[in-house]
Amino acid sequence: MKEFTGLYQVSETLTFELKPVGKTAVMLDKSGLLQQDERRAEDYPRVKEILDERHKILLQQVLSSVDLDWEPLADAIRAFRNDKAQKKKLVDCQTDFRKKIVRFFDKNSLYEELVKERTPSKLFKRLSASGNAAKEVETFKAFACYFKGYQENRSNIYSPEAQQTSAIYRAVDENFTKFLNAVEIYAQFKVKFPDLDEEIREKAAPLLKNEELAGLLTVKAYNRFLPQSGIDLFNDIVGEINYAVNHYRQQHPEIPARELPFLPVLFKQILSDREKTFSAMGFQKDEELYLALKNFIDHTVCGDFPGKQQENLFVALQSVLESISKEKDLFVSARELGFISQKTTGRWDSFSEAMILYAEEKFKTKTRREEYCKKDIFSFSEISAWNVCSCAEEEEASPVDFTGVWHGEYAKGLFAREQELRSRIYPVLDHKGAPPLRERQKDVEVIKEYLDTVKDMVHLLKPLHVGIVNDGDLNLLGQLNSFYEHFEKIIPLYNHVRNYILRKPEDAAKIKLMFNRPTLADGWDSNKERDNLAVILRNGDSFYLGIVNPASRVDFWGKTDCTGPMWQKMNYKLLPGPNKMLPKVFFSQKNIDFFAPSKMLIKKYQAGSHKKGDNFDIKFCHELIDFFKSSLAKHEDWMKFGFKFSPTTGRRCLIRKTCPMWY
Repeated sequence: MKEFTGLYQVSETLTFELKPVGKTAVMLDKSGLLQQDERRAEDYPRVKEILDERHKILLQQVLSSVDLDWEPLADAIRAFRNDKAQKKKLVDCQTDFRKKIVRFFDKNSLYEELVKERTPSKLFKRLSASGNAAKEVETFKAFACYFKGYQENRSNIYSPEAQQTSAIYRAVDENFTKFLNAVEIYAQFKVKFPDLDEEIREKAAPLLKNEELAGLLTVKAYNRFLPQSGIDLFNDIVGEINYAVNHYRQQHPEIPARELPFLPVLFKQILSDREKTFSAMGFQKDEELYLALKNFIDHTVCGDFPGKQQENLFVALQSVLESISKEKDLFVSARELGFISQKTTGRWDSFSEAMILYAEEKFKTKTRREEYCKKDIFSFSEISAWNVCSCAEEEEASPVDFTGVWHGEYAKGLFAREQELRSRIYPVLDHKGAPPLRERQKDVEVIKEYLDTVKDMVHLLKPLHVGIVNDGDLNLLGQLNSFYEHFEKIIPLYNHVRNYILRKPEDAAKIKLMFNRPTLADGWDSNKERDNLAVILRNGDSFYLGIVNPASRVDFWGKTDCTGPMWQKMNYKLLPGPNKMLPKVFFSQKNIDFFAPSKMLIKKYQAGSHKKGDNFDIKFCHELIDFFKSSLAKHEDWMKFGFKFSPTTGRRCLIRKTCPMWY
């Protein structure tokens, strides 16, 4: 029984539904409010594309204007390679460069309008006023809040933090390391293989427009390759260089491959891949699914990929993986040790157990052992030192070659299965005259098996995808990262295909409901009911969500005398963030005369005498608390809370003592 349990994680989804009662459905239909929300849902993907195009323009403009001296970062990376104790200096240097690039964005007016605002409201209004707005943009002129989540997501692109969703992080932490590696490899070619250098310059000449290759492949030229246009140029140059290197390898088989490494390509800039992706709304018909699969096979598998002198992406990848051995200076992600363990020993915990035993023998203190076992990545040499053994029953334990997971029977089986399924999937995609895809179960199985196989390739590569480490075999690490970047494209495609095939014909698309009110149900305070048009009702023991038609004159807020059966409306009051709200209201210019704080109280409050520090005055703090108490009793809304305060003594905070009473 154990063989069938604990194999996969189980996730369960809870689904909730709002059902219209009484005449609600009829009234909704007559109001036309749902149709307006459906229109916004239809227009959203197009407007999102328009905004993404503006983000691309912004990235291109600003990154093209960056002018920095990159030598200090190159020196920090080289110092770290020679001395791992220099890691903090490298991290600090990278942080400094990211902050410098952010300052270039701050100077751009489009950045202010596109990123710093909570919603693209100002941009929509400007486009509308100029007469150049697409008709879809007009739909959201008064509903820019629809894009609040989008805006938060896109703001991450411009973050100076070390996060992979940031274009600045990609330029500084990821691409510069790859660029520096390429510069150093080419410098070696010029010294060791002048005839190869001559062939490289001849191959790259059509791309350079009378520029010297030696001048472009230098650290000081990196500014040129920050935007996507520069990345495209660099990757085209590297493609020609690697073609020449491969040709030179074939002519000189006596030269070890490690002396003729391929140059790494740069990661594409954030958002650059969106030009060729399919609709964010998923597939709506069979033809869209067929086209997406064909594009993946033709462009990703058989098109532009690392090592493109090979027949296709999988042949190139298999060639690289077969070269991996325990002696390689590579790294493994700690999160993926279970995968390697299961594939090589049949158990998920063999490697983690061996790691713990190794740490107990090597490190004397518990702190050092825990630090070691919590590392994010481990080198091949470290894992080899663990002496992981096989767990086969009725056999003596023997050391495991963990690198076999990438070139052993499991990996060979994946590559063979992909090739066989790819030959079978082409006829499936030739859909002329065929019944709908969902009715062709055998064809669905072929598509599923193919995508499952490619997804297994992603899992095969994932343990070796450790990001930029500035150490180890940088050439091989660069190749593996490039392969993973290509294979990652299968994930959204896989999800879209699965969702489309599993979708039931009667399933309706989900849309965001706003009922012509941007702040619909955005809070339940009684003062906000007129703005948010949502109330909670009770009839007996049942509760209901009530939505007020913005065009109606329904008045929940007047006094109504009822003698018979009636529905009740929840009257909710909330004082949000009292530590900020109380002083904001009681010391505001509008209310200063009504609440009447003394001049001395105002002066000491502005001096911060109530805050921790050298100026803290416990006597004034008590005076301030007493002022807040008396003002709460005078406030028209907040007096309804019925606060009951204990005497003002000691150093305990008023806010903490009364926390449960603020709603």
